[in-house]
This record gives sequence, C-alpha cells and structure tokens, in this order.
Amino acid sequence: VLQLSEKGYLHSNIVKGDKFAEIKVQAIKKLDGNVYYSISIKDEVILKNVKITLNDEEKVNIDVNSSEYTTEIVLQKGFDNKLIIEASNENLTTSKKAQCSLP
Repeated sequence: VLQLSEKGYLHSNIVKGDKFAEIKVQAIKKLDGNVYYSISIKDEVILKNVKITLNDEEKVNIDVNSSEYTTEIVLQKGFDNKLIIEASNENLTTSKKAQCSLP
C-alpha cells in the first residue's frame, strides 16, 4: 500500500465523523410585523463555531461549545434575504452550509 501511495495510485480524502450538523430554518412572522429566520443547529458532537450571513452581511460568528444553537434574525425588506449558515464541530471536521431565499 505504501508503494502504491508513493507512486500516486492511491488517493483519498479523510473525513472524521459521519454526519453533518443538522440545520433547520423557518420563516416566522411576529406580532411586531417583521419576518424572522428562526435558526436551529444541532450536532452529535459539540458545535465549535457557527457563522451566519444574511445578504452578504455577517450577522453571527460565535464560538458555541454546545451541541445545540438557536437564534433569530430579522429579514430585511427590499432584499432577497439570502441566508448562508456554516457550522463546525469541536474537531473542526464536520461542517455544513445551508442557503435559502425567502421574500
């Protein structure tokens, strides 16, 4: 195996962990008249960092140190409300990005 690897015949990407963080996003209209993204992130391993961007503006960049994280972000009127969520676990081996647009 070592000789095959040295000659370039073996290639692999090593990924630790077998599941991505579970990311759920819901749009909720509140009594104040605004619409919010309700964001829930869970991982079997401790979440290390969560980064959330809305319309190319960073809204959240936080070290979590928990297996769950929830937050709400108000949608911006007159924008596409493109949401990008990145979550990584304590080993920095699992990450997931979710994108969605709501009017």
